[in-house]
Amino acid sequence: MHGTTGATRLDEKIDQLFDELGKKRGGHKNDYYGLIFLEAVHGIPRNEAFDLVAFGGNDFGIDGFFLDHDEHQFHLFQFKNSTSPGQFRESMERIAQVAIPALFSDSRPVADSQPIIDAARRALRDAKTEIEQVFIDFVFRGDPAAAERSEGLTSLKDEIEEKSWVLESYFDRPVSIVVRYLRFDEIKSMKPTDRFDLTMSDTTSTPAPME
Repeated sequence: MHGTTGATRLDEKIDQLFDELGKKRGGHKNDYYGLIFLEAVHGIPRNEAFDLVAFGGNDFGIDGFFLDHDEHQFHLFQFKNSTSPGQFRESMERIAQVAIPALFSDSRPVADSQPIIDAARRALRDAKTEIEQVFIDFVFRGDPAAAERSEGLTSLKDEIEEKSWVLESYFDRPVSIVVRYLRFDEIKSMKPTDRFDLTMSDTTSTPAPME
């Protein structure tokens, strides 16, 4: 591995997991980018992370979720193994128009939806009294600042964050939605304390472990 870049290590890890798990778990190769993110950034064991990531389509723009009990935060993720923030546009539209209502205002079963939707609903229901904030994190390999500057995404970000009134009705108290762009583009080393480099658009949030 000497001389191998962090970006190359990430690519190799995606290929490895898809080769090892693709036949059993299904989905597309890029779905395993999200699995690696949850393992590396949030330290979630793989056997648990499997249930927090969507493999395949029909996910309503939600590729994963994570409940942070310590911070009282609920994270929804959209993963793009790409440097282009423009690829988030369609997913942001689905999240605003379909995912948020499905998760926070309509408990009816959704035909042909990913199991990730029902799993997220259960997690929200079980932690309803402890959640204080909801983050919708758009994770990719590009520049979060460029995503923030994108005129095409700004209105969609505003539309999502303005849905906080839906959450207030669900939680019976004010709970805000915060949209962030996070860069996850390399695995820096095999050392447990030096695993990744994460850049986010919201620097006031709790930082991930860094080198």
